[in-house]
Amino acid sequence: MNTYVNQHSTSPERLDDSDDDYQEGYERVGRPTPAHMPTRSGSEAGEPADTVEVPQVANVRRRKNLILVGCILVNLGQSVVFSMAVLGKIKSDLSNDEADTIRMALLITRRLGVPFASLLMIGMGYRIVGIIGCSLVGLGLFIASWVPRVAVGTITFLVGGVAGLGFAFLSLTVIVPILETFTKHRLRYLVMVRSAESVSSIVFASLTLVPDIEIDWRILYRYQLVVMVVAGAACVLLKPLETIKADVTRGVIGRLLGLSDFSLFKGVTLYLLILVYVLDQIGIPTTRYDLSSLLEDPTKQFGADLSVRVIVILPFVGNLLGLLALVFWKMFSLVDILQMLGPVNIACGLLTLQVPALDKVAWVAVYAVVFGMSSGVFLALTDNVIPGAFGKQSIRIVEGILGLASGVGLIIALPASNALSTQTTHGYESSFYLSGSALVISGLLAVGFRFVLLRQNSKKENSR
Repeated sequence: MNTYVNQHSTSPERLDDSDDDYQEGYERVGRPTPAHMPTRSGSEAGEPADTVEVPQVANVRRRKNLILVGCILVNLGQSVVFSMAVLGKIKSDLSNDEADTIRMALLITRRLGVPFASLLMIGMGYRIVGIIGCSLVGLGLFIASWVPRVAVGTITFLVGGVAGLGFAFLSLTVIVPILETFTKHRLRYLVMVRSAESVSSIVFASLTLVPDIEIDWRILYRYQLVVMVVAGAACVLLKPLETIKADVTRGVIGRLLGLSDFSLFKGVTLYLLILVYVLDQIGIPTTRYDLSSLLEDPTKQFGADLSVRVIVILPFVGNLLGLLALVFWKMFSLVDILQMLGPVNIACGLLTLQVPALDKVAWVAVYAVVFGMSSGVFLALTDNVIPGAFGKQSIRIVEGILGLASGVGLIIALPASNALSTQTTHGYESSFYLSGSALVISGLLAVGFRFVLLRQNSKKENSR
């Protein structure tokens, strides 16, 4: 039996810049045998035969391209629907508190559901998980659109619970195939996939600024079923290069987590990354939602014309710009990534602490773009470094753990921000103070994390 062995890559040049069309991703694909060399039907020294079917290079490349296209289409579809559910005007027959409760339930479930999605993906594959996710989102929102207003608890369950879990499945479905399939130019492909999310958010957020466009949320929720059907069909393209064969020697827990050993949990690397990730996620959600409150503050006298209201879109624009800038990024080891993410988070955190004092629209706009760029860069670089830092076999479980960390960060940020809001004049200041502090601490930890890794690598080299 061929068993994938988890090897932690330490060579930067192997992390992203050495393509192999024949052996990439979670599934093993054999190398072609040159014409002048005989094909070995069995191993030496009497070992049992070990044959591997070798796909043609053109077929492998075609399937890899289909995976890329499928991830882009699925992410575009789920991002359109998610933007509609979060940014859409769903208050036509619901109170502000009820609408906010539904949104928060959706956001929290989307993140906390990622660990469950990762475990399901280990056992069933990302194609099945993607189809299930599309079904949960489509049916959850569609059924919710027919529920009467008096049953707001049922609406919250369907939108925040059922659809939120579906979004969790899809958020993993669009990233894991890229990480497992590609090695060379993997970061560029991640940029392409994540850019679809940014573009859809920009388009839908722009539509919400047009006063003449007022579509009932129930109608939106019904027609999104068409989008989810298309996204579900795109999931069919996510066919792995080769089917994974279960390794019965790993034990129940090993098979559940998709690991051949548990070295992933023995070092400090994963735990330090989780801590940095949690703090970064604490700094992201509250700032995005309180930017509009800052612009509406009457004491700032920003005004209410379109040129001011459009600032709420700029974080998404910054996110897209940050992703596009990564096309030219050339360093791919975890040490190199931390060298960049640490100062970026520190700088963004310090800027966030100054936001409540800003009294010029131009400075708020600049901050919104910078904030969006930092968040986009952080997520893309973190995703890209996972295969090299932890091994490709660990991608699914590590993504699930980081998804849980993101959910924990959101759960901490929201109540903490609400509790601190009573201590400030307008309420929104506490969100920026909390977010800025979390981002600064996250950046400092990233810098310290880098020195820990450098010291570990130095000890390993000296021990050789």
